[in-house]
Amino acid sequence: MKITLKKIVESKPALDILLLTKLPVKVSYRLAKLDIKLQAEMAVYESQRVSLVKKFGEQIDSKTDSWQVPADRIQDYKIEFDKLQGEEIEIDFEKIKLEDLGDISIEPKNLPEFIFE
Repeated sequence: MKITLKKIVESKPALDILLLTKLPVKVSYRLAKLDIKLQAEMAVYESQRVSLVKKFGEQIDSKTDSWQVPADRIQDYKIEFDKLQGEEIEIDFEKIKLEDLGDISIEPKNLPEFIFE
């Protein structure tokens, strides 16, 4: 399945909730495998995000290695950041059917659309 990095970032909190929820073992296993794949992508994403901040920003504290993008460069940063977030990646994952969740109670906002059908 193809998915944008932005969709992964936005869905990560819901996936984290699902991983803590008692689910049928088959569903739990598949979600755990997906989480491992997404963690690898998130690590690369975060590295690139930090690189962009450093490219367009200024170091504001050398002790904590804190950086900030100044107002006059924020537009250039946003353009590059949007390109990063729009990057599509291929994840080997077959969507889970909602009926496979069994008799559990989960808020719809915690069911990312790219995971369930």
